Amino acid sequence: MKYAILGGTFNPIHTAHLIMAEYVFATGLFDKILIMPSGNPPHKAGSNRKKSDAINNNLETNIVIDKKHRLNMCELVANHKDYFEVSTMELDRVGRTYTVDTIERLLEETEHTYSMIIGADSLMNLEKWYQPKRLLSLCDFVVVDRITNTSDEVIKQIQYLEEKYEGKFTRVPMPLVEISSTMIRERIKSRQFITYLVDKAIEAYIIDHELYLVNDEQSTKYKQKIEKSLKKKLTDKRFEHTMAVKNVAVSLANHYAVDVNQAALAAMLHDCAKNLNDTEIEKYFKKYKIKPTPSELNNSDVMHGSLGAAIANDQYEIIDREILDAITYHTTGRANMGVLEKIIYIADYIEPGRRKAANLARYRQLAYQSLDQTMYHILKDSLEYLHKSDVKDIDYRTEEAFDYFEKRVLTNQD
Repeated sequence: MKYAILGGTFNPIHTAHLIMAEYVFATGLFDKILIMPSGNPPHKAGSNRKKSDAINNNLETNIVIDKKHRLNMCELVANHKDYFEVSTMELDRVGRTYTVDTIERLLEETEHTYSMIIGADSLMNLEKWYQPKRLLSLCDFVVVDRITNTSDEVIKQIQYLEEKYEGKFTRVPMPLVEISSTMIRERIKSRQFITYLVDKAIEAYIIDHELYLVNDEQSTKYKQKIEKSLKKKLTDKRFEHTMAVKNVAVSLANHYAVDVNQAALAAMLHDCAKNLNDTEIEKYFKKYKIKPTPSELNNSDVMHGSLGAAIANDQYEIIDREILDAITYHTTGRANMGVLEKIIYIADYIEPGRRKAANLARYRQLAYQSLDQTMYHILKDSLEYLHKSDVKDIDYRTEEAFDYFEKRVLTNQD
């Protein structure tokens, strides 16, 4: 039989997931859609150790709920269609799970063929997956076009991957459905309806089990727990900086109507890898299988972003992709940054303890007028400083970020 695998954290599984599955099945290329909730993925989930009280009590909507609930919800929607099946393979596995290992095990244990369903956004990052060459030799990919990418970008990326890895891709167009698990969790937390965003059975399950509701007092205790941990791990000066960044980030989040819990967590953890020594840095790069960029190898001020995201994911059990991205890119920036990413990048630069950088007073005002303009000017100043300092390995993401924001700012000028 021919299976198309729809993988994900499914926290919770929602209507956009199901529409994606239906459109893929409608191609007639597959006999079954295999829904596979992730267990401990390297890019999202926390460690497999005993979950903290915050997880068990579901204190933060930014952290994954117990896997039994995610599995139960997947099975509820799978019961509606005879061509839906649910696999617990990744949920049952101990330790971190990589897609290539999952496909290898499926091929060893069955006589079926398998293709992975991914969005166009994942397609753009497919080379960063663990062992992409081996993965593309084991299975095909079904690419569902998403709102964040143009058709030309998708076609170009597919052609590139086909030529470099001899991979096989099938494109499936899908209506633009702007639903995300994060949005659903936020609506539940705010006591807003989620009807039509999820299947009726999922809505009933969430209500019955009181999932994703956040108690403000418990949420505060969770952040206090993180703060206590950081105070032990960071130097006094670094901890003071961290809390100052948190205050600025929360203020900017309030100003731009961004979730303040996301901003607080991202800011608190943005420098969690800052005070690691060389031995610890080497250990964590190996543990998390991170392939450093040239600039990360030569500059500890850059490498602590990707390491920090991995540590936040593993040791503090943060699963929210937006938080992890904000931590990853808070020193380098990147093109197409989300609002939370920009807030953390800017807050890190303008917090009150900063005194040496140029134009700080101006940027502290500009930050509340335009995040894009602030990003543009900070990146411009930063690159000018790096060039004057004869830094050899300027991170390519910083240069791409400057080009991106320069175009946005100049395009939007009168």
